[in-house]
Amino acid sequence: MPLLNAIIDALLPIVVAIAAVAISKMVKNQQMASLLANAVQNSLGAVQQEVSKTVGAGGRLSMNVGSAAIVAGADYVSQHAGEAMKFFKLNDDVIQQKIIAKLGLAAIATNLAETASSAPVVAGPLAPVPLAEKAPAG
Repeated sequence: MPLLNAIIDALLPIVVAIAAVAISKMVKNQQMASLLANAVQNSLGAVQQEVSKTVGAGGRLSMNVGSAAIVAGADYVSQHAGEAMKFFKLNDDVIQQKIIAKLGLAAIATNLAETASSAPVVAGPLAPVPLAEKAPAG
């Protein structure tokens, strides 16, 4: 038994160190993912500002990778989450695609909100409507 205790005592610091590194890496991944997600969400404001400038100047609006509005959003992400971009090895094109996808989700949410009916849903059959009686001719 003393040999087993000696082996356990020798291995315990190594196991603890490996666990600490694994936990640290997992926490770092979550922090970077959160930083990146928030920056992409917030970049929609930069996109909206660029769209307003373009439309206000009578320009043609484009929402593709490389368009001025999407590039402005990607610049915002790069400035506010550059560390996360490096951590996950993401380039500007990938960030621009994420912004375009986020814009699509925002458009869907807006469309759902605009088309939602405030009328209550009837869950059962409708009650019969009485027929109008003819007035006596006269």
